[in-house]
Amino acid sequence: MTYPWNDYSGKLSPLKLAVFVALFLPAAWTAGLAVTGNLGPRPFTTAIQQQGLWTIRLILIALAITPLRALLQWPRLILVRRMVGVAAFTYIILHFSLYIADQGFDLLKTGAVQAIVFDAPTLQYWAAKRGRGSVQVVGPVFRPEKYGIAVPQGSPLRKQINEVLLTLYDDGKYDEIRSKWFASS
Repeated sequence: MTYPWNDYSGKLSPLKLAVFVALFLPAAWTAGLAVTGNLGPRPFTTAIQQQGLWTIRLILIALAITPLRALLQWPRLILVRRMVGVAAFTYIILHFSLYIADQGFDLLKTGAVQAIVFDAPTLQYWAAKRGRGSVQVVGPVFRPEKYGIAVPQGSPLRKQINEVLLTLYDDGKYDEIRSKWFASS
């Protein structure tokens, strides 16, 4: 099986693995700030700006890889060029998705549109935090989506994650988190 952190011969490449992990860090950092409520008074705007900046940075990094490879005389550097380019594309898609969601929310709040259809948790968060009683989530979920947490097969983290999730459900903390961050639907 081919993994993004393997080189062309199928062997683990520490360089590719390090770059692969590093490419997730900006989005993870922004998501962490969002979850903890530290994106400021307009979290969507801040997230849009952060993802846009990282898109530009990643495009510039991808463009710089070929000359750097020659300058540093490090031929293996070329292994990460495509990975960085694909990450830049992913960040621009995230940037535009956040922008479209933000514009939809603004149009709804001003009355320019009567309704928007979007991801239920995002709508619930927005209704609770930015809508502040001026909008509400109505109707059933069109198509429920299942989310999961992936860990390597045989990972000891699987049992720990499951135990923590069960504890959150059993002690009521899940409901507490949900009521704090999401409007009731």
